[in-house]
Amino acid sequence: MKIRRIAYLSTLFAFLLPTLVVATVVISYTYPTSTTGVAPKVYLAQGPNYAAANAMGLFYANQVGSPANISSGTNIYFNYTYGASNEALLNVLEIVNNAPSGVTVKLIFDTVNLPTGVTMYISSSANTQLSYSVSGGTITINGGTPVSEGSSFTLSSGTYYIGFLFSSSAQPGTGTIAFHYEIG
Repeated sequence: MKIRRIAYLSTLFAFLLPTLVVATVVISYTYPTSTTGVAPKVYLAQGPNYAAANAMGLFYANQVGSPANISSGTNIYFNYTYGASNEALLNVLEIVNNAPSGVTVKLIFDTVNLPTGVTMYISSSANTQLSYSVSGGTITINGGTPVSEGSSFTLSSGTYYIGFLFSSSAQPGTGTIAFHYEIG
């Protein structure tokens, strides 16, 4: 009888002991999540002169969302007038920076590949629209900086305006504008 009891206890401990040694406490939690699309704090939108340029068939860029913004991948169409020695489409787009005060936003243009004879400008300071002057039939953009591939700007809170200058050598063509921003 004693041998049986020892054999039984030995078998019981052989099965239970490893289980007791590696036992783990497991507690489970569940958290509901949700996702919704919102406009980013920094975004591209139609500028104050967009409606006039669009009405003349010179500029088109569709906006979506609220606040309205031009989402990535949207085609932007701009045209020039045949025979014009120069042409400027000023303040047709804007970059809005609604990042909280004290947050640094750096805008970097990765690609600026425009048709021949077309130059893109961005306003030099927040909330200041691009302007122009004409001398000897040549249009000069004032209050802005030409944008090229690799250009970068540190943005203050507010709105920065974008325009396009067409030289007398402007040619039909396609291109790409790509930018990103870094918030720090």
